[in-house]
Amino acid sequence: MRLARLVLALALAPLAACGPARGPAHDADTVHARFQCEDLLVPAVFDRKAGHVRLELPDGPLTLPAVDSGSGERYADGAGNEFWHKGSEATLRTRGFLRACRLAGQPLP
Repeated sequence: MRLARLVLALALAPLAACGPARGPAHDADTVHARFQCEDLLVPAVFDRKAGHVRLELPDGPLTLPAVDSGSGERYADGAGNEFWHKGSEATLRTRGFLRACRLAGQPLP
């Protein structure tokens, strides 16, 4: 799990350097990113300290806890929702639909 978190930090570090100054709502344990998941632009907030990701989806936010993964970082719940990423590639499964995703643009302010 620690290796997967390091991979996420390294993958998102170049984006963080381009973003605006971080305010009090941000700290070293929180990473903001956006993923283009086919037809959806999905803002994501990775909370390393709490061990979850919060995805902003069209039908509302979805918070998924971190689960064991052999490669990359995987977040999933008992309802079949899953967000798995390795570097700038990811997959999103919600409501039984699977979407291929890529890291997109600047981090969220």
